[in-house]
Amino acid sequence: MSPPARGAEYPRNHQVINTFGALLILSIPAIVPIIFLHGLSTPLHTFHWMDEPDFHYPTIMEFYRSFPYINLSDYSSATTPLSHIIFAAIAKIIGPEISGLRLFNAFIGYLGASLLFYWFSGPFRMSIPRAVLLSLTFYLAPYNYGSSFIVMTDAIGILFAIASLASLHISLDRECNKYFILSVIFSCLAIMTRQLYIWIAAVIALSIVYDMFLRGRTEAGRLILRSTALAVSLAPLAALAVLWGGLNPPRFQMHLGMQPASVSFFIACIGLYSAPFILLRTLLTPEQKIISLLYKTAILLALSLAILEIAPLQGKTLGGFSHDGIVWRLSSFASSIGGFNMIMVLLIILGLACLHQALIRVKTPQNTPDPESIFIVASPLFIAISFAVAITNSYIIYQKYYELPAMMIAMITFCTLQPHREERLGNIVLLSFVVLSACYAFLNPFS
Repeated sequence: MSPPARGAEYPRNHQVINTFGALLILSIPAIVPIIFLHGLSTPLHTFHWMDEPDFHYPTIMEFYRSFPYINLSDYSSATTPLSHIIFAAIAKIIGPEISGLRLFNAFIGYLGASLLFYWFSGPFRMSIPRAVLLSLTFYLAPYNYGSSFIVMTDAIGILFAIASLASLHISLDRECNKYFILSVIFSCLAIMTRQLYIWIAAVIALSIVYDMFLRGRTEAGRLILRSTALAVSLAPLAALAVLWGGLNPPRFQMHLGMQPASVSFFIACIGLYSAPFILLRTLLTPEQKIISLLYKTAILLALSLAILEIAPLQGKTLGGFSHDGIVWRLSSFASSIGGFNMIMVLLIILGLACLHQALIRVKTPQNTPDPESIFIVASPLFIAISFAVAITNSYIIYQKYYELPAMMIAMITFCTLQPHREERLGNIVLLSFVVLSACYAFLNPFS
């Protein structure tokens, strides 16, 4: 979808009314669970909900009791400590009752959805309805939504990650160092809530390389400033790694280890969220291009089988851990042919199709449809490369870790720079995502 001309924007008072209405719509899924769970005094049995009493709340209480003199050498969580420190600080203000901390986390989840709306309606310059649909799609995603109503580290990390990518988007569009520094700061904050968010720093690093080689921005001062800022942002994680002797607190070091199958699973997750858009484009394919489409499908099938041969997804259990996610559950219904799970093969084909679409969008600045679309063109590929490298160090394949980058790649690829004839149909696809996610959340209670 090409950005609208600035002269075609709504009058400011209409924009304010529409924005207020959008934020009101986004508040509905935030308020409903609070009402039904009696102010979140009742725990929500969502995915991984036992992490709240087993890991996160005990760590918060440990930090709360010693605040502000917190011992970070070891504690009862595998993640970096910033989320727990923030919760401990909030507990000092509102009290340590778990319901109050859940309400704070619910607010953070809603804040993340609101920031997404700003990003889509602002830097992405989407229409208000499309920005609302996309924001709801992310907000109601199964592994994001439920965890917003219990004491988990996900919502805060997602908020910082979105803030970092949105700032990077503005910085690339406006060639503005101020927003680049903001992006680096939020990236550091995200990494300090969960180590895996180092993929955000990798996206920023790729943007520096892109700036230098593809846009010809080789000014020494600019390059030194940006590279130094990025390096400094990684210093807190480096300090913790030295303190711990690894990237996790000592009691969770066993969770580290190379896991090539995570890359296969990541591509399958991209395929899951790309599927409706690819189906839509297939149905709109002109008759004369059917042969070409079949040829491309055959190539993608061969690639998917090669990927599964190199990095096989052999089952839900590995080393005593049970992997989790909708992709795993879908694959359990499929039969295997020649040792390949057919659902996994299909999803990887769809994921590769999305990545191929993202690859062909990466053009030189002279060929981009609009000078303000550089982030839109390049970011899906940047995110795919960065996350694929980062996730190989995670031994357990939980879909919740893959959901944000997989959805971003699919949605940016298929919901931006979109042919006009696909736009309304694309909105129907997004609406179906929202309805299915809402049904899953409210009718099938988080099993």
